[in-house]
Amino acid sequence: MAIQFENKFERFEWLGREALKELQLLYPNTFKFEINYTEYKYETYDAFFIIYDKETHKLIKRVFIEIKYRQENYDTWMLEKKKVKQLKDKMKELSLYEGEFSHYYLVFTPKTTYMWDITNIQPEDCKDKLYANVATAISTSNKRNKFCKLLEISEAKEFKYVLDEKRIESKWAETYVIPKIEKKIKEPGFNLNDILKGK
Repeated sequence: MAIQFENKFERFEWLGREALKELQLLYPNTFKFEINYTEYKYETYDAFFIIYDKETHKLIKRVFIEIKYRQENYDTWMLEKKKVKQLKDKMKELSLYEGEFSHYYLVFTPKTTYMWDITNIQPEDCKDKLYANVATAISTSNKRNKFCKLLEISEAKEFKYVLDEKRIESKWAETYVIPKIEKKIKEPGFNLNDILKGK
């Protein structure tokens, strides 16, 4: 049984979040704190966690993560000016000031995974112009010029992890779907033979 999505965008959003859960298990020294996830549709960021002092419990910093899942490899990666502005505006909305937060850009690729610290990038730094997809997950033919910041692989932290769609979907089925079915089967009055016969 596969999870159902309205479109490719939702599927990629879900896969990216599930992949980050795996990444945290593989790299617990990088992702030491509990990661929280936003809803799938049109959020400014995809995940966040809070860094705090484990002895004093004093809050040190909030970390926000933008996740991308791409099915092609590139030598440089594009960070849109629009995204940078959205993140900055969101920090103002949350009444957070410089030094109280960090922004990370996490990209899952067919060969590996990269993460950039984009905290100090400002909208005015996005001077590169690129003819790119308006929304990659929805269409690869609808393109327009975009202002962006090109991110070099040499400036990223690399994780030796590759997002595997089949593995993630199988794990989801084993963890969430199968236990629910088994629980349902044990309910009084439940007859599997009737279900199979369409009764």
